[in-house]
Amino acid sequence: MDNRIITTEEQVFDIRFWQKVLRLNTSIPAIVDDFDAATQRVSAIPAIRAKYVTPQNEVKYIDYPKITNIPLAITKCPGLKITYPIKKGQNCTLIFSQRSIDNFIIAGGIQNPFDGPDPTKTQIRCMDMTDAMCFPGIITSNETITDYSTDAIEIRSADNTTKVSVKENSLKFLQGNASIEMEEGNITMTAGTINITGTTAVNITSPASVIDGKEFLTHQHSGVSSGGSNTGGVA
Repeated sequence: MDNRIITTEEQVFDIRFWQKVLRLNTSIPAIVDDFDAATQRVSAIPAIRAKYVTPQNEVKYIDYPKITNIPLAITKCPGLKITYPIKKGQNCTLIFSQRSIDNFIIAGGIQNPFDGPDPTKTQIRCMDMTDAMCFPGIITSNETITDYSTDAIEIRSADNTTKVSVKENSLKFLQGNASIEMEEGNITMTAGTINITGTTAVNITSPASVIDGKEFLTHQHSGVSSGGSNTGGVA
């Protein structure tokens, strides 16, 4: 536990106040140590050590213990969710609840704080490390994102070669040299090879279908034999 160094005797109240405050946990950056995809629970180690001053006035920095069984916080609403791959070693933020979250995590909804077998003798936990919630992702100076978009929401790979980019008036899918871009009601597709498979049919409805600069439905071929004519269109 951190100790606040206060030297004047007149500050006894301050000493006692800070001793209480330093027992409270609000939030802290942490490093993911393990993730259970089935239960969506995280184990994490706080990334900032505790400062302790010994009675001999010696300063020590102590690692906090690993916190286990932390519920993962993601972006979600009824029927829709955004999930993230959670990997060991990645940064996260731990938020500590002002009341115990055991009953809420088990059942959801509005719950009483966990009281134990005898509520009359149980002290309610307040901002305790055991009541952490994990929010993935903190950008540190040594892990800044290259080509960070300032005008779009993106889901992307670290090297920016695979991404979904959403702007106010456009949507773009990119994977290597292949892309699909939607803007102003139009779709542009670019790829080395485009394969379309319809198990029943492939239907194209358009007043004009142009392929390689030629109108697909009305253009004529010459030098072909079709019935009694040497020209023919596309039926």
